[in-house]
Amino acid sequence: MVENPEGFHFDDLQLQTHADNDIEALVSLANMDGEKVEFNATGQGSVEAIFNAIDKFFNQSVRLVSYTIDAVTDGIDTQDRVLVTVENRDTETIFNAAGLDFDVLKASAIAYINANTFVQKENAGAVFLTTICLVCKGEGYGKENSSSSRRRNWPRNHGGWFRSSGGSS
Repeated sequence: MVENPEGFHFDDLQLQTHADNDIEALVSLANMDGEKVEFNATGQGSVEAIFNAIDKFFNQSVRLVSYTIDAVTDGIDTQDRVLVTVENRDTETIFNAAGLDFDVLKASAIAYINANTFVQKENAGAVFLTTICLVCKGEGYGKENSSSSRRRNWPRNHGGWFRSSGGSS
């Protein structure tokens, strides 16, 4: 258990398949001071194992709402963008985050870590009214009402994320 998980980012990922067909993920995170931590977990698939390991690091109540993969470039060496939507079960706030990498599993880990970082910051008292895209550093999409049927779809050409509030828009 890490006392202060703030400032940690994705570092590395290793996967191993077991005889019972479970996948084991070893996820490494690092901070700017060079401190590294590793967490491992199993799952029925690679993404589940990766997310379970990340859940151990953050130790907070998060529910995965959606998971989407987009190819950002063409060809066999394409960059993949993974978009995840998670719910902070403590506050029912919805967060969206993106991860970008040539490896879709690494992009998945990056997106899920980013989403959990938003939840962590909210749990620490942060308020998100305007957001910044983590992929292109442009403006994000602001506050949305999670109970509204008007909720925006992900833009196809943007890696941005927005924070959704359980309250009114």
